Amino acid sequence: LKQDNKTMKPVSEMVAAFLVTRKSERPEVVAMATGSDCCLDNGTAGLGTSGDRLLDCHSVVLARRSFLKYIYGQLGCGVESKPSIFQRDKPNATSFSLKEGVAFHLYLSAPPCGDAKNSCDGSKDTPANRGLSLETDQVHAPNFSTAGEGNLYNKTSNDGTVQLSTMSCSDKLLRWNVLGLQGSLLSHLLDRPVYLSSVTVGRRFNHGHIARALCCRFSIPLLGDKSPMEKLQNPYVINHPVLGRPTKSEVSSSVHSTSKTAFIWSYGDERMEIIDCSTGYRVLEQTGDISSTYSKAFFYGMFRRFCARISISISDRMTYGEAKALGTVHQSTKELLKRSLRQLEYGEWKSKPHFVSEFY
Repeated sequence: LKQDNKTMKPVSEMVAAFLVTRKSERPEVVAMATGSDCCLDNGTAGLGTSGDRLLDCHSVVLARRSFLKYIYGQLGCGVESKPSIFQRDKPNATSFSLKEGVAFHLYLSAPPCGDAKNSCDGSKDTPANRGLSLETDQVHAPNFSTAGEGNLYNKTSNDGTVQLSTMSCSDKLLRWNVLGLQGSLLSHLLDRPVYLSSVTVGRRFNHGHIARALCCRFSIPLLGDKSPMEKLQNPYVINHPVLGRPTKSEVSSSVHSTSKTAFIWSYGDERMEIIDCSTGYRVLEQTGDISSTYSKAFFYGMFRRFCARISISISDRMTYGEAKALGTVHQSTKELLKRSLRQLEYGEWKSKPHFVSEFY
């Protein structure tokens, strides 16, 4: 980080990292990011139509983008018969499956913004005497003790004055625990969703609040006998990762609670990418091209190139939004999730306008 941050820009204390384990091997960090802000020009008029900006620069959102870059790299290795976490079920197949024994884990330095952070702020870590960090049966005990817990939130600027057109990190993690981390485009290439096996929160860990915010908002105590999510189509499920916390946590004096700069790194990259959170672009001093290699436009390019390698035809005139819509089961599951949240009176999931996905 110091090598890539030669001007010593303030580094956000919010850190997120994705790790992979293969059977009995030690966990390996494959994606990480810092960040705690959003592009301030995030209103409808400033969203843009080119897909080359990072509107949400919170650490877990950027780390998930870094994780997607890792997934694309691993799929490429699978095609080239190099070591990979993916395999083809048949020669020349256009669908890939995760190899047995591969699992993914998420580390968060603190509770994600939105439902989790709002409930965990000001509270101390819950005692570890229940052994929750060691349980493997994924039994969760969500907390629904106060009215409003579980509600959806839009992100705001760091000074709290501007409401932005993106959902909170707690809400996005809830969605990923239903739809998977891979998103719409990669759902075309993978035989099933990519789910987290565990989530570790570094500070202010509270099992009840974290469980509710990340996956248990559809808990039986609220729903009675039937869940609005009972119509989930295979292979989608409500994923309940193991939750835990480290036994010791320290924050370096060189980090800040907020920062206008974000850092992203993905497995195989020689250096981190530095993002100006106020614009959503790379800092000018790092490269002549300010567009991020973690943007929607860059990923759509990777998707197109990979599809061409495995003989999947994608029209040059097909927009990013149209390509996402081809994953009909993924899209119908997303709509079911939104309807269920609305039915439970958690609020309305606010999607960005269609024109932001109308790039080629």
